[in-house]
Amino acid sequence: MNPFRLTDADVVVIDGIRLKPTALLEDGILLRSDIVSSPNPFGWDELMSLWLEKRMRIVPASC
Repeated sequence: MNPFRLTDADVVVIDGIRLKPTALLEDGILLRSDIVSSPNPFGWDELMSLWLEKRMRIVPASC
């Protein structure tokens, strides 16, 4: 289950690094940074933990 509502207009910020959603996975999502060209998989459990620790936030891509 996807606990977050991400669109193409959103950016995920984890520890100050901006990551763009690229594809949904069965139990997570692929996020790609502007620095690294290959996307990294993140599980929903991992993202939820980062969210609760206040290390992750979701912002509009225009920010």
